[in-house]
Amino acid sequence: MVLYGGTTEVIDFTRLATGNTMIGWMYGGIEATAEQSNGFNPTNASSTIYEVWLQKF
Repeated sequence: MVLYGGTTEVIDFTRLATGNTMIGWMYGGIEATAEQSNGFNPTNASSTIYEVWLQKF
């Protein structure tokens, strides 16, 4: 991973190669059974882990 200015957490976008780069993971989110939430269609917390990708053209 190409980091900015000696930091350990900031990605230097200008030094990344063109294409796709996985930059981390995201935990959780909102699960829904329908587009609109109500008493019949509740939402729940998700325990899914997602890969986060950056696409540079």
